[in-house]
Amino acid sequence: MRQFGAQPAVLPMGGQPEPGSWTVPITDGELVVSEATSDLQAMPPAMIHAAARLLGTAPVYCLSVFAVVGQSTGSVVPAEGSGETAQLVQRIVNAFGERWPAVLSDNSAAPMVALGPLAKQAPQEHRPVPKRGWRRFLGQ
Repeated sequence: MRQFGAQPAVLPMGGQPEPGSWTVPITDGELVVSEATSDLQAMPPAMIHAAARLLGTAPVYCLSVFAVVGQSTGSVVPAEGSGETAQLVQRIVNAFGERWPAVLSDNSAAPMVALGPLAKQAPQEHRPVPKRGWRRFLGQ
């Protein structure tokens, strides 16, 4: 994450870094990238099955990416709120996808997108397409 200018995320109340979370400055706010593997258990089974089909195995790791606009109590907005933010999200998820089998979901009914080497092997309908919304990255 340091290659993207990320710093460990610090909770507003403790002043201590939040393990597994990073922030990257963006216009009018920050991009938050957090290890969210514990969220896998709460995800709808259809989402897990879709990821498993693309990955070839059940997902074992989850990374959440979202933009926070304004102060830390500001609103959470779609990661594609600006072209600059969308490009940064794409660079981050592609970097993860190049190192590990990974898929990208926007937490909607839209199909997941295979990343990295999986994208090169995936059928045409799973190739990267523009997606909107709060992004969740699944991989192993």
